[in-house]
Amino acid sequence: LTKAVATDQTANISASANSFSSSAPLQITAPTLKTFTFSRATVKRGRANTGTVYISSKAPVGGLTINLMVTNPATGVTAPATLTIPAGAIYGQFSVTTLATIDPTTAMVTATLNGNSLNAQFDITL
Repeated sequence: LTKAVATDQTANISASANSFSSSAPLQITAPTLKTFTFSRATVKRGRANTGTVYISSKAPVGGLTINLMVTNPATGVTAPATLTIPAGAIYGQFSVTTLATIDPTTAMVTATLNGNSLNAQFDITL
């Protein structure tokens, strides 16, 4: 049985009986980004939307931090810089806000974990 890890790890497993012994490496893989979506495909300007990021396996002790970035900041969308998925969880959620004065547009946010990224978007209407 292995515990969740924040980065890929290698453990050496060894066994011995009588005068024989053997060992082999065991690769323990850290969670990766699985899916990233927003709860609504379209929101009216000035309203909030909820983003959900799923990872491939449970977050390790201390949680797992995912970096967030609004890809097109000219949309006026505000998102937190990071999302922490709690230890033992496989997803986390965050809220984004939109300006009440923005013209209709498409907002895109990028989630990044260990150099891998996923994008999610939603439309902003009047």
